[in-house]
Amino acid sequence: MSWESSPPRSNLGQSAVESSLDVVSAWVGSLQGTGRYSEALGRLMSLVKADAVMLVRVEEGKQKHIAIIDGQSRQMFSPRDRPSFARTIFSNELDSARGGTVWLLSDIRDQMEIEAAGLAAKFREYAVRDIAVVTLDSSYRTSYYLEFHSRSVFPEHNRVLLLTLAGTLSKSWKDRSLGAARAIELSHKLAAEHAPERSKSINMLATGNPLGLSRCEFRVCLMVREGFTAKRVAKELNVSESTVRTHLSSIFAKAGVSGHVELLHRLSQKPAGNVMLGPGR
Repeated sequence: MSWESSPPRSNLGQSAVESSLDVVSAWVGSLQGTGRYSEALGRLMSLVKADAVMLVRVEEGKQKHIAIIDGQSRQMFSPRDRPSFARTIFSNELDSARGGTVWLLSDIRDQMEIEAAGLAAKFREYAVRDIAVVTLDSSYRTSYYLEFHSRSVFPEHNRVLLLTLAGTLSKSWKDRSLGAARAIELSHKLAAEHAPERSKSINMLATGNPLGLSRCEFRVCLMVREGFTAKRVAKELNVSESTVRTHLSSIFAKAGVSGHVELLHRLSQKPAGNVMLGPGR
């Protein structure tokens, strides 16, 4: 189900309204070059209580992540660390939707075969229960949309917030300053490239999941710290060795290490903060 008109009336409360106005102000400012887009996107994500948000561009049928913000690190990170599901779920309807249209997975979940779509495993890996999509702009060749991921179904008041803000988010995106989208893409690319350098001084297993490890990646790290080989990790997790190596490749990128030995060294260092029991994602 998509929503293109005004959302149903709901009492959001004064604090929610004030927060919404602050978020809209930050969003508009970032698109006019007077604020940081990553901060505006992060504040929008927090407002609707999402765990991750991404800005996606689709050009001539090809999809590209422009910016992704993780709810725990609150920093931009690499597109390979979290996939987009919107086009798989909502098909090509996204490309023809009006700006300001909102889509919610929870509205169509009963009609959609998640298992058949091959999404169940990915949803479990990234702890995704609900997805909300807001179309920002759509033309014959290029479209932009925001995709929010949540580990629980979006509550009614957060749905109303999205429906209330969608039109303004779309209009301000269309009125963005010349080159704003390109500047956002470049800043995201730069942030992703420098993430490994920043990560070297961070306790990988600290409370708060600073590197944005998935649940599977966290478990792999624990086993590597105990001296497990990739083959033994695969046996313990009941997955293929190639799957373990895929997880390891992602961990290497997030931790900024070159391989297994360097990762083991990082994990063996005395932690600088509290070690978490597991990531919430």
